[in-house]
Amino acid sequence: MLYYKVILILVYFALLLPALPPVFLPLFEPYTFGKTVLFEIAAELMLLLLLFGVRLRTIPWSNIAKPIILLSIAFSLSMALGAHPLEGLWGSSARMDGLFTLLHFVVFFFVLATAIKGEREWRNMMRWSVGASVFVVLYGLAQWFELPFVVSSNGEIFSTLGNPAYLATYLLFHVFISLYLMRGAASKEARAWYAIAAMLAAIVVVLTQVSAALAGLAAGLCVAAYPYCRVRIASVHAFAAIGIALTIIPLFFANPHFEKLAPFGGANALAIETRLRAWNIAAQATLAHPLFGHGPNQFERTFLNYKSKGYAVPDTGETFDKPHNAFLEIAFSYGLLGLAAYLYLLWVVFSRIGKISDTKERWTFRGALVSYLVSIFFLFDTFSSLLMFFFLLAFLASPPPVGFPPPHPKTRIYGFLGGALFTVFFFMFHFAPLYSAYFAHQFFARATETGKTDHTLKNRALQYDSFNRPFIERAIYITEQNLKK
Repeated sequence: MLYYKVILILVYFALLLPALPPVFLPLFEPYTFGKTVLFEIAAELMLLLLLFGVRLRTIPWSNIAKPIILLSIAFSLSMALGAHPLEGLWGSSARMDGLFTLLHFVVFFFVLATAIKGEREWRNMMRWSVGASVFVVLYGLAQWFELPFVVSSNGEIFSTLGNPAYLATYLLFHVFISLYLMRGAASKEARAWYAIAAMLAAIVVVLTQVSAALAGLAAGLCVAAYPYCRVRIASVHAFAAIGIALTIIPLFFANPHFEKLAPFGGANALAIETRLRAWNIAAQATLAHPLFGHGPNQFERTFLNYKSKGYAVPDTGETFDKPHNAFLEIAFSYGLLGLAAYLYLLWVVFSRIGKISDTKERWTFRGALVSYLVSIFFLFDTFSSLLMFFFLLAFLASPPPVGFPPPHPKTRIYGFLGGALFTVFFFMFHFAPLYSAYFAHQFFARATETGKTDHTLKNRALQYDSFNRPFIERAIYITEQNLKK
């Protein structure tokens, strides 16, 4: 049972990571790199505890587990056949979008689907995650009201996740998880708490002014509300509600506090044009390597190549390292084979949701998946969205409770072996990037404080040939150029 408890602690830690403020992560790019590396370390520990601490029961080869394995194989094959496999493996430290990170989410799925004992434990983890999301919401509201003790930027709110789009997609999941918990709550007070949590999350999604997330929220809520509307609302009331919404929405977009939601004109029109051009480039480039794709983390190079050949692209000052459409990105990176594997996974997931006996719960989970998929149709996945997506997949794949497997007869020996393997993993994959990110953070803090370059900190930040070194070098170069002005 000790191993099981430690696995649970690690799961709770992983679900808490999105809520950690940057002050707890003194690293270069703390919102993405810092949190993702901590998640990877936790996932590796979970796997080793599961493998060496217990006699494994049969892995739940559910309908969801099989397409996830197929997806992993297809993605790994595309990365290996790509022009720059190492870049595809590690990805960008600003996005942490390499296959190495994605495979840790696959591990996370299998550990949860294998180890978690039943609905009670799942509900406890969901409550914990909702609690973490409430902190994220309150931090975001503090940014909206420009309170002095939070980090903000140009009026945007990004809470503890570093980007309004990351924040909005993360909170979409918690709107529906809160609604699910609300239905199963035993007391009126608990139901009220979950209703408030869902409403606050929805409000902050609106305040982020991320149009894709708002479209996802609206679509998901319509899906989740279907069983209620079918039974309780007459068609005349539905038409009245639609009429009121159509009246209010233009007024809402016209509000100067929500100028980013204006669909036409100004910077937003340029952003829409840029997105459409990026989609076009991704589609054209996919046709050049249709089966296996270009490999992950290659779109920035392709985008710049099209731009250098005279392809008309609005000058936004960005190199656009993402197509801002998760489906096009998968097709570009992993080819039609990878896209087919991903769509097969989604089909299996919706089929699994269709087997939930409770009608309202069934439509709540459908709403959650629809809101997420609509959102990433205009955005892309990040650590926080993948964390909640694979958490939800593991919940849907988890078998009925049968008790945790008994300890290994040689638990102590296997424990030492697991600890040795974790030490090897840590120094092979995590030590150098973390070391570089820590001293890079110290370098930038010292440069801001003194207005000078600290060469000792610079040398330490660039001491190791880690995957995030090129990004740190670029940031240091820009900082030094600014200091010379």
